[in-house]
Amino acid sequence: MAPNAEPADAFVMLEPGGVTLRTERRPGQFSVPLVFTRAAATFRAAPGLILGLALLVFIPISVLDAAVSTFSEHLVANDPFDATVVTVAHLLDLVADLLGFALFGGLLDHLVGRIHHGHEAHRPRQVVRSISYGRLLAASMLFNLAVVSGVALCIIPGFFAFTLFAFVAPLINIERIGVIQAFRRSYQLSRHFLVGVACAVTIPFIIESYIDDVVGGLSIAHQFWGEVATSLVLSLTLTSAVVLFEVCTAYQLLEIESERKGTPGPNHH
Repeated sequence: MAPNAEPADAFVMLEPGGVTLRTERRPGQFSVPLVFTRAAATFRAAPGLILGLALLVFIPISVLDAAVSTFSEHLVANDPFDATVVTVAHLLDLVADLLGFALFGGLLDHLVGRIHHGHEAHRPRQVVRSISYGRLLAASMLFNLAVVSGVALCIIPGFFAFTLFAFVAPLINIERIGVIQAFRRSYQLSRHFLVGVACAVTIPFIIESYIDDVVGGLSIAHQFWGEVATSLVLSLTLTSAVVLFEVCTAYQLLEIESERKGTPGPNHH
C-alpha cells in the first residue's frame, strides 16, 4: 500500500501479488494452516484498514447492545409486565447486529478476494453499496435458526449445521447468489471437509463464544461503559479473526471445487 494513500483508496492501492505465503497445499486438499496463514497475511497487508472498518462497525453495535441491555434491565425492574417494549428493543438490536456483521463480512470478502485472488479493486463505499443486505439478513436469520434448533436437539446437530452452512454469507457476497442457493452451495463445498472446516471456523467460533460468556460474567461487563468496552475489545480481536477465518476458508473451498471440476475459480472472479 502506498504510504500516502487515503483510507478511501485502501482497497484500490492493494496489489494482488503483494502477499507471499509459505504455506502450500496439494490440489484437492483442504489446508487448515493455509486458512490461518492467509488470514494473517490479509491483516498484515492492511492492518489499519481492517481495524478502521472494525471500529466503524463494532463501536455502534457495542454501544447499542449495552444500551438495550441497560434499558431492558431498568424497564423490567420498574415495570416487569412491559415485555413488549423490551422484546421490540431486542429485535431491533438483533437486526442492527446482523446488518453490522453483514457489512463487515462483505468488506472482508472483498479484501481477501483482492489480496489473494486478484479481484478487481473497489473503494470501500462502492463495496458497501453493493452488499445485498436483505439477502444477508434473511440468510443470517435462517442460519441462526438452523444452528439453534440443532443445538436444542442434541448439540451435535447444531455443530454440524454450523460447519455445513458457515459460508452462506460469504457466498452471497462472492457469487451474488440467492439465500437458498447459498445454503445449497455451502453444503456442497463443505460436506467433504467437515474436520478441516470445523478446525478452521467452527472451533474458533466456539472458543470465541466461550470467552465471551466468561467475560460477560465479570462485574465490569454489567456496567454500561464496561459492557461497551469489553464487547468492543472482543469484537476487534476474536470476532474479527473468526470472520476472517470464515472468509479465507470459503475462498479455499471455492478453489478446491474449481480444481476438481476444472473450471475457473475465485482467481477469475
